[in-house]
Amino acid sequence: MAFGAVAGVVQIALLARLLGPSGLGVLGLLAAVTVVFGGVFRSNSAETVVTFLNRALAGDRASAGVVVGTCYLTDLGSSLLALAALLVFLPFGGAVGIDAPHRWLVGLYGCTLLGTATYWVSSSLLRVANRFHWAFYQSTASAAVKTLAIAALAWRHAPLSGVVWVTVALACADGVAMFALARRALRRIGVATDFSRAFRSLGRDFWRFALLGHGRGVLKTTTRYLDMLVIGALLPTQQVGLYRAARQMADQLQLPAQALVSSLYPEYSRLWFTHQHARLRRLVAWSSAGLAGVGVLAVAGVWLAGGLLIRLLLGSAFLGAREALVVLVLASVLNLAMTPVYSVPTAAGRGGAPLRAALAATVVQFALMYFLVPAHGIVGAAWSNVAFYLAWTLVLIPSVMALLRHGGAPMPAAAPPAGVPST
Repeated sequence: MAFGAVAGVVQIALLARLLGPSGLGVLGLLAAVTVVFGGVFRSNSAETVVTFLNRALAGDRASAGVVVGTCYLTDLGSSLLALAALLVFLPFGGAVGIDAPHRWLVGLYGCTLLGTATYWVSSSLLRVANRFHWAFYQSTASAAVKTLAIAALAWRHAPLSGVVWVTVALACADGVAMFALARRALRRIGVATDFSRAFRSLGRDFWRFALLGHGRGVLKTTTRYLDMLVIGALLPTQQVGLYRAARQMADQLQLPAQALVSSLYPEYSRLWFTHQHARLRRLVAWSSAGLAGVGVLAVAGVWLAGGLLIRLLLGSAFLGAREALVVLVLASVLNLAMTPVYSVPTAAGRGGAPLRAALAATVVQFALMYFLVPAHGIVGAAWSNVAFYLAWTLVLIPSVMALLRHGGAPMPAAAPPAGVPST
């Protein structure tokens, strides 16, 4: 986590000085368009594979390989669909502020969808197999290589297209490395990936959970990146660059949550399916309180030294991002405190409550954006981001508290694959 935070800040600083506000704005729009199309058209089966593989390992192990094979093929096939949809969008890039000379880069950047198609499923499999330290090695090596690559680009004064080519190459390398590690981890726990029976006899609960997870993913992606596209449609590209710089700096605060929840999620699932609800409640409470404390310290630091931090890291050209950064760290604190809470229903196989909360919060955010961005620019966009997390928290908390307090009926046992007798 510490290494990733330092590497992320160095990368932001190098890219900001290499590309300037306008170039960073175009890069931000390329990333936003790609991730939005990926979020809408491709699935992310990371949560699904953790929940249903844990269930299979606790009961009918014969279905474990089918679960893994289905999740892999679903994510790969939907990634191809997302890339095809993105290529169809190419001629319309001007609607979100991407000028004609840079539109071809949308298709190139979109290749990252294929490079990372199975990355998150593979990462989740390492967690289930208790080989999470392998993901640490891979992500740390990836962060180091990416930082060195961006430093080389900055030294050579590379154009924006060079940055995109390197981004695509690194995404493909990450996907291949994580897939190889996951295959090795599965062998250690005696699970053979079964592609031949994929999509068969997994039951309605599997597909319902997967569809709800996709719905949450669409809303999460929309929240994180569609605001960039709204700014691109309403404001000059330079403002997009300032907002992207502020968002990237604020997002570094999410690294503690990402690192912690990566290991919490499978533990939540194990505690839930073994009916250890009291331990689950304590784990959620302590995790949320710890991350909230980290967030409060970060807010104090940004309020006191935000301008100095921007000047030292990004350069004086980005000082216009300071006010937006101060507001965005408030959203990051809410997100930090709520991330352990948000993971509880999905780890228990109940995807409805997070989906409803994300839907309500997304409506609030974008209703406010169309009022605040024209009047207040990127600061208005930052406040709409805060409104999202407030609405999300207010809608989600009652459902999670009821689930933790009363437990609830466990998910039904997994049906065996076709042709495999139940044990």
